[in-house]
Amino acid sequence: MQENQVVQPKIKSIREIREEQARLIAQNPFLLVEEKYLTIKLKGGGFGKLILNSVQKKFLNVVKEKFFKGEPIRMIILKARQVGISTLIEAIIYAFTSRMKAVTASVIADDLDGANYLFSMQKTFQEYLDDTYKPLIERSNEKKLAFHKLGSEIFIDTAENTNIGRKYTLQFVHLSEAAFYRKSLNNILLGINQAIPQLSGTMEFIESTANGISNDFYDLWQAAKASKNDYIPFFIGWNEVLEYSRLLVSDKLYPIDGIKFINSKECEKFIKDESELEKRYNLSREQINWRRWTIVNNCNGNLLKFRQEFPITPEEGFLATGDIYFDRDGCLKQEKKKPNRIGNFVLYENKIVFRESLLSGLWKIYEDKSDNRVYCIGADPAEGLPHGDYSAAVVIDKLTGNTIATYRHKSAPDVFAVDLVDAAKFYNNCMIACENKGYGSAVNRDMYKMYGNLFRMIKSKDGKDNITGDLGWNTNASTRRIMLAQLAEEIREGVINLYDEDLILELWTFICNPERRGEPEADSGKTDDLIIARCIASMVMVYYPYVKPHKSDMMRQNRELLPNQGYSFKS
Repeated sequence: MQENQVVQPKIKSIREIREEQARLIAQNPFLLVEEKYLTIKLKGGGFGKLILNSVQKKFLNVVKEKFFKGEPIRMIILKARQVGISTLIEAIIYAFTSRMKAVTASVIADDLDGANYLFSMQKTFQEYLDDTYKPLIERSNEKKLAFHKLGSEIFIDTAENTNIGRKYTLQFVHLSEAAFYRKSLNNILLGINQAIPQLSGTMEFIESTANGISNDFYDLWQAAKASKNDYIPFFIGWNEVLEYSRLLVSDKLYPIDGIKFINSKECEKFIKDESELEKRYNLSREQINWRRWTIVNNCNGNLLKFRQEFPITPEEGFLATGDIYFDRDGCLKQEKKKPNRIGNFVLYENKIVFRESLLSGLWKIYEDKSDNRVYCIGADPAEGLPHGDYSAAVVIDKLTGNTIATYRHKSAPDVFAVDLVDAAKFYNNCMIACENKGYGSAVNRDMYKMYGNLFRMIKSKDGKDNITGDLGWNTNASTRRIMLAQLAEEIREGVINLYDEDLILELWTFICNPERRGEPEADSGKTDDLIIARCIASMVMVYYPYVKPHKSDMMRQNRELLPNQGYSFKS
């Protein structure tokens, strides 16, 4: 070779380029997903290359970061509809399973239609892949895609199969629409999580749109958010999807005439909330325009349906879905409030006072007591065992119906009685209405020995109201329906503020149980102690309506009432 002679680089053939690319994909299967090798069915019809949108890129970056750190990938995903996460997860699973030897993937849908839809993605990836990168198929049927010579396979199943994960060792798992599983998600995961080893490169994705908060998916999400498990919580709000934008016509936003408002106040609130959303999430006018158009045209003018399909926060998604007893709009309007103080009522210098204690406090206070207000207490007792129900109480202002204080602990009946009496004395010697069935009988007897202003049922006869001699509130089939309906009306009309987070959460897990002919009750594994206590307080206001107290009555606010002395207000 002569000096200074230029060596021409060898020009690679298309076949050589593809073979080299195939080797790179084998080393890094993510390239198959990222570099437009895979084909999908397009929303508008036909087939086209998988081109990742902004949300898919964000999700894939999280997966890749964990993967290249050598960590097992465990993710729980809450999503808005039509953002492409299910498609991306299927693409990841196909890419790895079709490149690796002796691995098994399991894709689990909520029902047969969902399973068929997801499996059709896998078949499309395989069928339309260039021959250079396409592995040979050993077996393909409605439940299984097995790759020749690799010894790797993808199984498709539904959540109805209780033996999922108990026959195989798994490396990749996709649980789709997990909030809608009719079988227990926890039971399914019990089998899956024994089958998938805690090794680098293994992947488990649990994804779903929201379906209320009375299910295992919600509980698992909450635990992930609180770092109580190893799942990475990943939420996609509609505002993160760049495609969810709509051009304005004549520089005007889409009209809201098609949105179903109850009254003008709701319309005003919609516009105010819209402005707050715009500022909080830095939304463009085009995004606001898309939101309006979608509510009117795709959600039948129902704002709640929009929040269900396209939440902007996890809370909005969870609370806009599910089959609950109480009015959903009314529940959404209930704002949680941090307690002003936490502590206990104690006797000090012959007077009941409130002493703060964050560690041992039994009562949460939401509004300060006033000597000029009239209060009442609703209470639902329990046996006081560690594994049993809670003893619950709610103090309300009889004028406003607002929650003033709450109590929810596994207190024994005798302890609960003392705690209730101390609270009643503090709140201007107010009336206590405690459930009188079961353990309530003992609580009412103990309170009767210490205190006189206990609820007694009023029965009407011959046009006269007569106070019975029975202590406490009796919950039976008839009165239960009445008390629940009363609280439901108060929530629906928005005339009360509940404040307490536990109480408000109980509203969202209080369902019309289809297995009991729609009987309203706490969902399986959930509680309703505070709801029952608050319902009883509502009935106190029905039977003993608010009457403005006379000054002479208010002077007695810290004086102990004798048993059966009673307590009435002058008109």
